[in-house]
Amino acid sequence: MKRVVFSIALAASLAFLGCSKKSSPEDAVKAYFDSFKTGDYEELKNSVTTETFKWLNSALMLACKKDEMPKDCFKKRVEKNGNVYKNFEIVKTEKIDDKHAYVLVKEYKKDGSVVTEKVPVVKTEKGWKVSITK
Repeated sequence: MKRVVFSIALAASLAFLGCSKKSSPEDAVKAYFDSFKTGDYEELKNSVTTETFKWLNSALMLACKKDEMPKDCFKKRVEKNGNVYKNFEIVKTEKIDDKHAYVLVKEYKKDGSVVTEKVPVVKTEKGWKVSITK
């Protein structure tokens, strides 16, 4: 009986952990902005498309020391420079079709200014992802 209960609990835990997909465009954008607030490189990687991550990673590598790993560099840059915004607010989502949307975000900057940005997102087999191109 204990084995059955343990097996069910383990299966439920694995199912929960496996559900790391961003279930909505807003979830993807929130994870993206949070990664820049905390310096969480893995969250950044998980919140964007592969193409966007390659582009961001290339830009990051230009700013890093030659022998520095991108993950460490990202964390250090966020800690050193902080992020330029105090907070952000998701205003609305404009769905284009079933796989594309824009999320309108208000960024409250540390200097007191407020910037509104349209963040493009796409639905992939791994869930919604931020998709920023050059």
